[in-house]
Amino acid sequence: MKSGKLTAAEFKQLFPNASVSAYKANRFEAKEATATQCASEEATKLMREAIAKGIRPGGDEAKLNELEKRYLRFLEGQQPAWIGIQCITLKLAEKLNYTPDFWAIDNDGIRAIDTKGKHIWEDAIVKMKIAARLFPWVRIIMAQENGLVWNHREVAP
Repeated sequence: MKSGKLTAAEFKQLFPNASVSAYKANRFEAKEATATQCASEEATKLMREAIAKGIRPGGDEAKLNELEKRYLRFLEGQQPAWIGIQCITLKLAEKLNYTPDFWAIDNDGIRAIDTKGKHIWEDAIVKMKIAARLFPWVRIIMAQENGLVWNHREVAP
């Protein structure tokens, strides 16, 4: 591997049900490298190593509240290649950190997912927007329960 993207064989192994468009999105040419892609290369390498070792960072499910536990069951039903529970904290600024409830890797790439109840605090939205701006290779998703349905909204910077 010479880039931040998986080889065709690796991609098919991790995502056997991936669409042709997902495969095409995975292609990478070195001449197009940007700072974002270089950071993505390192993230992809570390994730690949973790998956190869069978590591599935979990965090502690016992610390999850009831809303987060329900979302974890939903997320597991989606069968992503990797799920992490409150396992990665992003440093946004001096003394300002953001720890999403869940991390997932699937055909859509790397997602940081935060579950929210009926009321969403403004500081949470601000943190998610800052994270989306500082870490553009990660899709920041806000999941809000609406009855039996989960509404997902990608947070734009």
